[in-house]
Amino acid sequence: MSKKRALISVHDKTGVVELAKELANMNYDIVSTGGTYTLLRQNGINAIEVKEVTDYEEMLEGRVKTLHPTIFAGILARQNNPNDMLELEKANIETINLVVVGLYPFAQARTIEMIDIGGVSLIRAAAKNHKYVDLLTSPDQYENYINIIKQNGSTSFDYRRNVAIEAFMLTSRYDALIAQTFEGDIND
Repeated sequence: MSKKRALISVHDKTGVVELAKELANMNYDIVSTGGTYTLLRQNGINAIEVKEVTDYEEMLEGRVKTLHPTIFAGILARQNNPNDMLELEKANIETINLVVVGLYPFAQARTIEMIDIGGVSLIRAAAKNHKYVDLLTSPDQYENYINIIKQNGSTSFDYRRNVAIEAFMLTSRYDALIAQTFEGDIND
């Protein structure tokens, strides 16, 4: 089985260790951020920290982690487009086949620091490129995803399309909540 790459960046760590173990057993390289990376390593999972991929440390007290061309090119590359793949090769960028993102819980905190920028961007990028990239945005999806991969070797286009629709609805609701909060009073 060829090596695949998963990017995991979640606020809610529920089930993420189990998911990562399953992915590692299925020959995925796992790239992860901050606290998720630390948790995975503490549980014996050979994760790669995002900064090893981007050659940049997290910045601005964690406000900037995954917002980098290396990450987004890996997600957005059209894997059937020879020009895209040549550009990745020239830049030494690997494709990202699975994006696992759990957004900051803005609904609970309603503070400026709980507005997720990178997570929403990752979700939108993976949803846009759903023809080639799998996406998980909730621990509720993990078990079903693993079962599909074990049974079929990959997800279907219809599965990825439905997840993309759900993802755009998720980011739309997230943005709407932020906008409504800004109309009122937000803690900054």
